[in-house]
Amino acid sequence: MKIFQKCMLLVLALYVCQLTAQSDFAPLGAAWTYTYVDHIPMFPTYRPIVFVVEDIVTWQGHLCSKIIVPEPPVNGDFDTLYLFDRNDSVYYWSDFSVSFELLYDFTAEPDDSWTIEGLSVTDTTEFDPFLTVFIDSINFSIYNNDTLRVMHHAPSMYFDWGNAIIEGLGSDGFMLPIFGLYESRLGGLRCYSDANVDYNLTDLPCDTVIFNIVDGTEDVQLVPHFKIMPNPASDRLFIRQLESGGAVNVKVVDLLGNVFLSDAVGIDAEFNIAFLTPGVYFVMFFDKSTLVQAERFLKL
Repeated sequence: MKIFQKCMLLVLALYVCQLTAQSDFAPLGAAWTYTYVDHIPMFPTYRPIVFVVEDIVTWQGHLCSKIIVPEPPVNGDFDTLYLFDRNDSVYYWSDFSVSFELLYDFTAEPDDSWTIEGLSVTDTTEFDPFLTVFIDSINFSIYNNDTLRVMHHAPSMYFDWGNAIIEGLGSDGFMLPIFGLYESRLGGLRCYSDANVDYNLTDLPCDTVIFNIVDGTEDVQLVPHFKIMPNPASDRLFIRQLESGGAVNVKVVDLLGNVFLSDAVGIDAEFNIAFLTPGVYFVMFFDKSTLVQAERFLKL
């Protein structure tokens, strides 16, 4: 009897150790808030979509963080996400390859790469169901006085997945790479939290909903007074006033509302945008505090 009790205690201790030894990545209760874009014609809505680690379970022989996807991101790609880590790498379960696939390699250095297999595409005879991530640079960013390592990678032609991978948080784009040949539905990582940290990566509250990039409450029909060119743009963005008027304040913002440029302009103006990360941005024109026009452009 004593031997049986000792064995049971040993099994219980091993089970508890297994639970407590789970990865620092995706612990129980961890939450990622991303921006998701509803492309309603003329009235795009940028709203939060939250992924939460709801349980720690054994799945296909591995102790995994279980995440219930709040809604299918694109064409019902996946509804439950299982993650586990090993040796500073994170793996996810793919329903398409029916196996665990490498998602992150947090040990990667500049010029290193890895391939994410088992992704969903519209036609496997035409498109490869994988994404090769090439790390081109690494820097460090401070969030709430914590210094985190950030790996920057080149954007993909066929998958939306942001441009950076943050230590302990993951992609700044979305939970998994999403296949998309057309307008992106993803607006980037807003917030991350778990039992130990609470990060807001933007200037907006995590639960902000933005309608047509105006004020978050209602759509406004704006009469164009300015023209931006070229679009897409790579290094320089020119602003031309279409009709005479006074000076206005101009801001260049991303989909999350982060301001990258701000200046007062008169008839014509020129902005250096070479430093911007490739992606979608907005030029917003203000007369004092009133928004008079907003134009979207693509930074190459």
